[in-house]
Amino acid sequence: MKQVNSKRSLDRITLPDGIVAKLTSVSRRVNYKRGTLIHQAGDPTDSLCIVTLGRISGYRLDEHGKSGAAYIVGAGSAFGLFPLLAKRPRSHNCEAVEDSQIAHVGFKEIWRLIENDADVRQRIVTYLCDRLSMAYDVIDEERHLPLPKRLARRLDDFAGDDDCVRLSQQQLADQMGVSRVAIGTSIKKLSKLGFLETGYGKLILLERQKMRNFSSTPGGTERG
Repeated sequence: MKQVNSKRSLDRITLPDGIVAKLTSVSRRVNYKRGTLIHQAGDPTDSLCIVTLGRISGYRLDEHGKSGAAYIVGAGSAFGLFPLLAKRPRSHNCEAVEDSQIAHVGFKEIWRLIENDADVRQRIVTYLCDRLSMAYDVIDEERHLPLPKRLARRLDDFAGDDDCVRLSQQQLADQMGVSRVAIGTSIKKLSKLGFLETGYGKLILLERQKMRNFSSTPGGTERG
């Protein structure tokens, strides 16, 4: 199996490679085929999950049985740390987007590392603070930024080292809590500004730094 690589992930916050190595050294690794349901919302949280290969989608089902992706994470990303430490149930269904591998770190194992390894303890506290800060940022963006600018930020987060975003418009819409039509309209605006072009199954970022400048400026006009 391919080793963990947290240099670039579909999630914005990843644990450092050294901490991942320490955590995975006391984990059990499980392979999941594409489409496999890893756990359901409401299940007991019995492990921290670290993606070591592939991509994982977390989503909820509404009263009509419709799913919406809350997150899609790739290799190097971890999820389930807060509910594990707080002994809370899983908040999302979790499914393998493609053939994947997850390192599961149990409650006793992670607490043993936290108690005995100052570096692990510091990094985990930092990780949780970063996640909380990110949640505040997302709330602030939704209140103050127009969708094209919010989308520009997410595309920059999701793009790989090749400047490509391999997510469908529906996946982007689910992650951002808007309609697919709204995402399509925003993609057209960003394309018109010269920031990206569409390819087969992907979006290609052409002017990434200019797009960052655009998304960081205040105001609600198309050109910021």
